[in-house]
Amino acid sequence: MTLIELRDFVKQRQRVSLQEISQRFHVETGVVEGMIALWVQKGKISSHENASGGCSGCCSCEKGLRLYYEWVG
Repeated sequence: MTLIELRDFVKQRQRVSLQEISQRFHVETGVVEGMIALWVQKGKISSHENASGGCSGCCSCEKGLRLYYEWVG
């Protein structure tokens, strides 16, 4: 996965979870976080955490399911 591939994936999907990116590119979530931090810093992608993880709200979902990224251009 390159930075450009990562950027294009988020741009195409508009909103994507850390887990989805990790699965798409077959890399650990830590690798994704390190790479996507550049795009967040540049203001092209924003990072959000869904407190309920999209489930019943127990807050015990793994981080990859709670954290998502959104294209802001």
